[in-house]
Amino acid sequence: MSLPSSPTSTTSSRRSAQTTALTGSKVGLSVTLFSRAASITSTPLFYDCDTIQGALTLDIPKKRNVTRITISVYGTHRSATETVFLNISKVLWSRGGKSIPSEKDASKRELRVGANTWNFAIPLPLHCDAKAVGEPIPLPPTHSGPALPDTVIYEMQCDVQRGIFSEAEVLRIPFQYRPQIVARPGSRYRMKAYANGTPIPGPDIDPAGWKGFSASYSGDFFSRRKAQIDCEFFLATPLEYPRNYPIPFTVKIHCADEQVLSYLAAAQSFLSVSLRCRTFYNTAPAALTDDVVGTGQYEVVSRWPQTVELAGEIRTSGGLQPSFRFKKLAREYVVQFQVGSAALQFDLDDESESIIEAPVAICTLPAEGPLPISYSRRTNNASRGSSDDPSPVSPVASIPSFSLAGVYNDYVMPV
Repeated sequence: MSLPSSPTSTTSSRRSAQTTALTGSKVGLSVTLFSRAASITSTPLFYDCDTIQGALTLDIPKKRNVTRITISVYGTHRSATETVFLNISKVLWSRGGKSIPSEKDASKRELRVGANTWNFAIPLPLHCDAKAVGEPIPLPPTHSGPALPDTVIYEMQCDVQRGIFSEAEVLRIPFQYRPQIVARPGSRYRMKAYANGTPIPGPDIDPAGWKGFSASYSGDFFSRRKAQIDCEFFLATPLEYPRNYPIPFTVKIHCADEQVLSYLAAAQSFLSVSLRCRTFYNTAPAALTDDVVGTGQYEVVSRWPQTVELAGEIRTSGGLQPSFRFKKLAREYVVQFQVGSAALQFDLDDESESIIEAPVAICTLPAEGPLPISYSRRTNNASRGSSDDPSPVSPVASIPSFSLAGVYNDYVMPV
């Protein structure tokens, strides 16, 4: 995973102008921010590499004693303790200082009755203050909500100092920070397949493009005879995937008993593949949330003596939040493979022994180059959604058809 090199590499330059005024202000304090928020009623939104731009206005009804105007940007992690990992301040005006209330009249150094406006621009750094967190780690995304034990909050604070006999006025404006994480590209052969619109090569053809995991199971088949099953699970590498795009996988099932193998090839419930999201907090030793956010769909693509091969993909939602870690606060994803069948009674001490998990990362943006392709032939897009559907992925009741012919040994490598 990596951060984009520039803001123009990730999104458009469209901005919403959002004005916030301090209720009951004696100096008419208000601030206008230009952000990526979808509407003027949404919380201001910024990405990594963005510059927070806006204007602070004092609309003074009569002469007031103002000594200093400061604007600051804070990032705070609140848990059992509070850590300010981002602290940037800028003095916009001070009495007798060089800052002036109007760019059109550089000679004025005192505030005037009426509107006084200062434009400002504060670039957001990519990393936290190393002195505050101990190391230069990337700024974490906003993480907030009711009753959460850990939160990451960003806000802009505008301070107007009014002398020792007047109370200072403070306007706080929360904003969302969402770093745009770019996934690394897949293998050279997979990227060529995406570019040509052809099936991706399987692990036999492109071994460097897949990460393998294995497990063995033994048990009784219909309580009549023993069966030994060896499984190989493969995920396309690298193990980081852009949201709203498919996660390819293949599974090889090996068994010397052809009757058992034929049964497993026809049993749709034998294999369950899912993408799970887990959230960890500083105050809890284990994950406090563990949700299925994507479900795998597959079909048998090849069969030869003592081996069946399945191929499929996990459809991911465009609404998934990317992986991140800040201290012990983390959002992590795993692809979970689980085998099981009513006809097979495995010799397991615990059901969890039938589960294989592979940690993966979910990113915001795909790698540069050809975009990943979904190879599933959906028969009912309205009920199963599409790659453009930002809603959460729902489990499917049946197995759709796939055209992942790349797992065959006679596959022709794209050139």
